[in-house]
This record gives sequence, C-alpha cells and structure tokens, in this order.
Amino acid sequence: MKSRTAVERASAMWQECAVHVRGELRAHGVRGELRRLDDYASGERGAGVARFLSDFTAYAKAHGMPAHRIAAHLGELTAGVVATVYGGKDAA
Repeated sequence: MKSRTAVERASAMWQECAVHVRGELRAHGVRGELRRLDDYASGERGAGVARFLSDFTAYAKAHGMPAHRIAAHLGELTAGVVATVYGGKDAA
C-alpha cells in the first residue's frame, strides 16, 4: 500500500477542519446553506491551501527550520488572518 503524500494528508486535515467547523456552526444554531463548508469538507474546494501549506513547510524544513518554529509561524499567520477578517476584534 502506497503511503499518502504530505499534500494528501494536509488536504485530509483541511477537510476534517471544515467538517468540525460545519458541525460547530450547526450546534450553535446556524441553519440554512453551508455549501462552501460542504465543498471544503468534500475536497471540491480548498486544495490549494493544502498544497501551499505542504510546500511552504517542506521548503522551510529543507532549509533547516525546526518543526515547532514552522508551526509557530503558521499559527501566527492563521491568527492574523482571523484578526483581519474580524477587524482586529474577537480573534484568538
């Protein structure tokens, strides 16, 4: 059995994240169309994100950056994006 590539594993994680977000929104009473999350969860959308994160991580690793530093930088990126979308309020 062939092992999955880093991109395939990242894509699966991205899809799982979308499933969890969709479930949390439903649990908090959100009703109606969540098609975009359905598309992310099915892999029909968002493949570029998994490819980017895998490539970025592999590049930094190849140049000697430890895993925990790469994760920290990507965490900062994610927090910054959330803060920007929320206008600097209520971000993690």
